[in-house]
Amino acid sequence: MNTTRESKKESSRATTVLKVIGDSMTSESGRSYPDGTIIFTDASRKPKEGDGVIAMVSSTGASVFRLLIYVAGRAFLKPLNSAYQSIPLDNKCNIVGVVSGVFVAVE
Repeated sequence: MNTTRESKKESSRATTVLKVIGDSMTSESGRSYPDGTIIFTDASRKPKEGDGVIAMVSSTGASVFRLLIYVAGRAFLKPLNSAYQSIPLDNKCNIVGVVSGVFVAVE
């Protein structure tokens, strides 16, 4: 098994490691985080447009991994897989971490 690792910056004490479950962040081209990808998230980082983020959705209690985007001044959490819809970032959704690194096993 081959492995690849992409790291943007050094980790802080607020870094956690999560495993991607599902295909909402899988894309046929470009940036993609397939099921099983290991991501490093940092709760101390301020998210910027285009960052991968982890957010808690209060209505479901679920956490989601999406890209932070802005459309007409409004923030959304966008999946890379077009089969899924963007989620408005509002009072029902709270960003809890910014992706700071990725580890993908390549078979």
